[in-house]
Amino acid sequence: MLSKSIYVVLLLGAGLFISCNKTRHPGRPNVLFIAVDDLRPEINVYGAEHIKSPNMDRLASEGLTFSRAYCNVPVCGASRASLLTGIKPTRNRFIHYFTRAAEDVPGAISLSQHFKNNGYYTISNGKVFHHEDDFVESWSEKPWRPRIEKGNPRDHIS
Repeated sequence: MLSKSIYVVLLLGAGLFISCNKTRHPGRPNVLFIAVDDLRPEINVYGAEHIKSPNMDRLASEGLTFSRAYCNVPVCGASRASLLTGIKPTRNRFIHYFTRAAEDVPGAISLSQHFKNNGYYTISNGKVFHHEDDFVESWSEKPWRPRIEKGNPRDHIS
């Protein structure tokens, strides 16, 4: 169902990995956050029985899977900025796909910054914020995105 899908928990596709510090901390969970947009939940755990997705199904069975996700803004940059700062959009904030969260809400604490402030080691692999340099200080490492050849994201070379 499309209403279950658009941001389907942000628990499926390609994006943000927030992981525990490399040192084990008993009692503190590891966190893996996968940010997805523009993707339907076409895997078995969401009822798409024709799809064979054993690794994602196993991951879902061991963690928390969200089945009711809603889009707070219908464009990527604004939606990601809103979600990752926990601040709702208004008619003057988070309104364009090219939104920069750090400019719209300077001083806000992003989800990744909250984890980092609490002793987690945070990394961004792929597209998390719309802009690679948005809230860059909230990551323990420089954000990574694949290099793209000829402007087509499917032609990444690294």
